Amino acid sequence: MRRIISLAFFALVSSCKSSSTDDQAVVSIPSSSTVYQFQQPVDHFGLNDDVWQQRYQFNATFYKPGGPILVVTPGETSVSTYYTDSSYFNNLAQQTNGLVVAIEHRFYGSSNPMPDLSGPSLKFHTIDNVLEDFASFVHAAKASPDSVFPVDVSANSKVIFGGGSYAGAIAAWMRAKYPEIVDGAWASSAVVQYRLENYQLDQSWGKHLAALGCATEMSQAAQELDGILFSGNQTAISDVQALFGSPELTPRDFAGL
Repeated sequence: MRRIISLAFFALVSSCKSSSTDDQAVVSIPSSSTVYQFQQPVDHFGLNDDVWQQRYQFNATFYKPGGPILVVTPGETSVSTYYTDSSYFNNLAQQTNGLVVAIEHRFYGSSNPMPDLSGPSLKFHTIDNVLEDFASFVHAAKASPDSVFPVDVSANSKVIFGGGSYAGAIAAWMRAKYPEIVDGAWASSAVVQYRLENYQLDQSWGKHLAALGCATEMSQAAQELDGILFSGNQTAISDVQALFGSPELTPRDFAGL
């Protein structure tokens, strides 16, 4: 089944490939290390109309008119030339005459909608806002490519969204929520089952810490911290949350960090 799905995906991407065989004039390709910015609202649903700058980089080395736009997000880290030059999407660009663009996730790297990571700021760190960020960029890239790319890119290009792990889930959600603008998704090792209480992750970390010889100390520290957070002693609770830079959170939310 996995082989069938992979073949179907490559068939989709191959259909996006430019059919142009004419010799093209030599054009100047911007360095993929150049960082660009795309303006976004703090909240796409009217709760905060301020704007911020979302960072992105792109590689047009293999692009030919009619080729696809291959969008990838690094998820919980900064954009870099790794995602435009060395990831699997770069290989895909070579095969399809595509352009690779890596877009930074809000609140990660240097793409910060708010000046800090306090509780009031993080209320804008929602999946709905994240997906709308990427959808806004894709809309611009399809409708007015010259507004985001300083090279000649075909309007209404096919768009393939990709990512791994959490970013892979984003890729799948983008395809599911915006099928009119996202033509396909490469969801590598994507999160496929949501769990409110993921104790299996704690068990995995417990085994890892035991191998390092510090499982007992970490368990004791967690128990002591929980004892403070649920003690009812507001002074002690405020002191420990301030120590970790999260004084606005409720003790229960803080314990879940």
